Amino acid sequence: MKTSTQSLITIGVAATAIALLAPGRLASQYASPVNVMNSKSAPALIRDTDNPRRTPYVSTVIGTSCNPECHFTPVPNNMRLVITHVDATVYRPPTDGLQSIRLTTNSFDSAYPEFTAGATIAGLAVFNCSHAVEYYAEPGSTPRLEFTSFGYVQPSSATLTGYLIDCTTGCAAIVH
Repeated sequence: MKTSTQSLITIGVAATAIALLAPGRLASQYASPVNVMNSKSAPALIRDTDNPRRTPYVSTVIGTSCNPECHFTPVPNNMRLVITHVDATVYRPPTDGLQSIRLTTNSFDSAYPEFTAGATIAGLAVFNCSHAVEYYAEPGSTPRLEFTSFGYVQPSSATLTGYLIDCTTGCAAIVH
């Protein structure tokens, strides 16, 4: 029995050595490589930001001109705005607080970015919002941030960033 076990082990080691040392391809076969050619007038797009239909958008409102809501640069005709980030700083009396910040262009579609309470400065509590969002604004609409609280709201600054998409040849409808 001992001899047959040793023989089996020897055969197994020999077979493994032959398989590993034998010339030839061990990997599976594959189809022939395909060459993709792009002309200089139509280069391959590597990132969506290279898309010529995308135009950066930044709109900032500073000061008390947005109480209780900030109105930003309207979306140009034949363009769709994709808002990707909201920044805002709001000052409130410490006892009044801030209930919500709402991003909208109408009464129905809204995004509510989170905000945090910061330190008290000159007797006012500071509330900060800096959040990624994904909000779509249609051509001709005016994006706005609404601040909900008990009493007067004094924003010091609010900024929307994102990009505009050219809809001259049409944009896909947003499904609601």
